[in-house]
Amino acid sequence: MISDKLIHKNSNYWDNFYKKQLINKESSFCKKIRNELQGDFIVVDIGCGLGRDSFSFAEEGYDVFGIDGSEEAISTNKKRVEQIRPIGEVYFSKVDLSDQKSLQEILTVVTSKADLENKRIILYLRFLLHAIDVETEKILLDTLVENTPIGTCFVAEFRTAEDAVRSKVYDDHYRRFVETDTFLVELINRGFSVNKFYKGTGFSIYKDEDPFLARVIAEKR
Repeated sequence: MISDKLIHKNSNYWDNFYKKQLINKESSFCKKIRNELQGDFIVVDIGCGLGRDSFSFAEEGYDVFGIDGSEEAISTNKKRVEQIRPIGEVYFSKVDLSDQKSLQEILTVVTSKADLENKRIILYLRFLLHAIDVETEKILLDTLVENTPIGTCFVAEFRTAEDAVRSKVYDDHYRRFVETDTFLVELINRGFSVNKFYKGTGFSIYKDEDPFLARVIAEKR
């Protein structure tokens, strides 16, 4: 498990990173998910950062709940909501993903809204799983499966073990490389059916970096 000292250092890294960055263009993963999962959904963008994909979903008319551990990112996102006023409703909250209670509170609101409006839920995790340790991942997956209805979609894009030896543009913060076989078993054991799985390069090229990534689309049964 990550030490308290490393958690603090990593938190400071992301707060400082988000002070300097502003990426408005949606990710290629966001575009793919919108094309593949059409319908009435509420999106929960877990590890939303500066909301590039949250806002993209909202501008297409989806209601979005964006959560992140960075106070800087959430504060910036809330200001942008007031400025651009997207078609869909979008809410941002600072949440420590290792805090099961805080995550449960958000999911309770989401599931109530989905039930009331007869919508499904997308749990959207882009570049999140490799940014948290294994213990936090387990807490997150357990909380997600225990607090969402049957039919909930789980979609994720993350760095795999094959990416460990590849060059990085940003390489001065906590990062792990996920063993995909182990992760898929964890997901299936929690009641998710894996509908699509891809692994390779060419998914999310940034400057001179072409990371080795996995993409998963699953559904709670």
